Amino acid sequence: MEIKFEKDYLQQLYEDGKAKNKKDRFQKVVIRKYKSSIDKLRTAQRIEDLYPIKSLNYEKLIGDKKGLESIKVDQKYRIEFISSIEGEEPNCITICSIVELSNHYKKKQGIMTTQIITPFEATHPGTLIKDELDSREDITQKDLAKEMGVKASFLNEILKGKRPLTADYAIILEKILEIPADYWMRFQSQYEIDKARIKEKNIERIKNIEIWEIIKEYVPVKYFKKYKYLTDSIEQDIQSIMRIYNVSTIDGLVNSAAKNKFAFFRKSDKLQIDEKNMLAWSSIATYEARLQKVNKFYLDNIEQLCIQLNEVFYNNVQTIENTKRVLNQFGIKFITMPKFEKTPIDSYSFWSDDNPTIALTLRHNRIDNFAFTIMHEVGHIAIHLSKNRNAEFIDLYKYKHKSIAEKEVDLFAQSKLISENTWDEIIENHIPLNEDKIIDLGSSFRINPAILLGRACYEMNFYAIKTKIDKKLK
Repeated sequence: MEIKFEKDYLQQLYEDGKAKNKKDRFQKVVIRKYKSSIDKLRTAQRIEDLYPIKSLNYEKLIGDKKGLESIKVDQKYRIEFISSIEGEEPNCITICSIVELSNHYKKKQGIMTTQIITPFEATHPGTLIKDELDSREDITQKDLAKEMGVKASFLNEILKGKRPLTADYAIILEKILEIPADYWMRFQSQYEIDKARIKEKNIERIKNIEIWEIIKEYVPVKYFKKYKYLTDSIEQDIQSIMRIYNVSTIDGLVNSAAKNKFAFFRKSDKLQIDEKNMLAWSSIATYEARLQKVNKFYLDNIEQLCIQLNEVFYNNVQTIENTKRVLNQFGIKFITMPKFEKTPIDSYSFWSDDNPTIALTLRHNRIDNFAFTIMHEVGHIAIHLSKNRNAEFIDLYKYKHKSIAEKEVDLFAQSKLISENTWDEIIENHIPLNEDKIIDLGSSFRINPAILLGRACYEMNFYAIKTKIDKKLK
C-alpha cells in the first residue's frame, strides 16, 4: 500500500526515529513499535490483509470518527488511518495521527504529503512473528517452532532478523497463523528493499556532511540560522545555500567566493571586512530580489517617483513600508537587510531580472539618512544602471574615497530631496537658520525638517546646534 502522512511529525518518527518538535516526541520503544506497525500496513495489498494479524487489532471507528480505521501500536498507543481504493491501484492508506488510546477518538486535521518513504531501520518479518506470538494466548514460541518443524534456536534466529523468511516457511506460517503467504513474502521483500534504501540514504548523508563542512568554510552559517534560512536538515540546508548563492554545485560556491573576495578587497583594503559576510549579505539581497514581483520599470517615470518618495519622507509614517510600496509601484524592487559583522555595506543597487533593485542596511534609525540613501540609489538607477544592466553598486559605510559615479549620485540625491531653487530661496531669504525656521520651512515646502536640518549641517557646518527636530525613522 502507498502511505500518506497527514502530519510532518508522523513521517519524521518513521523515517528519522524522532520528531523535530519536542511536543511530538515519544519513547524509543514506542517509536520502534510505531515504525513496525506502519511497515505492516505498507506490506498489505488490501485492507483485508490486516484482519488476521492479531497484533494489529484492526478496527473501524464509529461515532464522530466514522470513516476512520485504527490499528494497535502497543497497549497505550494506536494509529488512526483512512484507507481508500484509487482506480486500479492498490489501497491507499493515509496515516491520521498517533495518539494515546484514551483520547484517540479526537479527530485531527492536516495536509497530507506523499512520497517514497524509508524507515530509520528496516523491519524484519521476524518482528511480525514475535508480535503475533505476544498477541495470541493459544500459541508460544516453542509451540510455533514445533509446528514449523524447526528447532527453537532456528526460529529464534528468524525472530531476531538473523535469517530470512523463505517461501516454504511463509506457506507454513499461513497454515498456522492464518496470515497469507504472499503477505509474508512481501514483508521479506520490503525488508530487503528498505535495507538497501537505508544504506543508500546513509551514503548520501555522509556525502552531505562532507559538502556541509566545505560550505561552512565559505558561508557564515550563523546568520543563515539566525534569519531562518536554514532548518534541521543538512540536505535541505545545502539546497537552500545553493539557491541563495545562485550556484548549482559546491565548486560554483567556492569559485563565487574567490571572485567576490577579490572584488570586495579591491574596493577597500582599509576597512575591516569579512569576505564571507560580505558575500552572504549580497547573496541574500539578490536572492530576496529574485523572489519579488513588481511592476514594469520605466526610466521616464523617475521624476514622478522622486516626488512620491519625498511625500513619504515628509509624512514619515510607516516609512519603510510606504517606501517599498512606492518603489514597487514604479518597478523597483526593494530589500531591507540586517547588519552583519564586519560588513560595512550601506546600500546595494543592481538589476534583478527585468527590474532595478535597491538593497539597504538599516544601519541608522534616522529619516534623513534613510531618505538620502534611497535617493542615492535611485540616482544610480537613473544615471548608471539604466545604461548598463550588468553594472552593480555597493556603497560602503564611512568609505571616504568616492568615485565619480558616487559623487554624481550624491548630487542627484541632494537635488531631489531639496531642489536647487528651494535651497537658493532658503539661503537668500532665511539666513541665519534656527530650528524653528527649519520646522516652518519644512511645512512650507513639504520637506521633512530632519532632511532640511541635515542639508544645513552639511552646507553650513550646523552640527553643533541642539535641536528638538525629530530625526527618528518611523
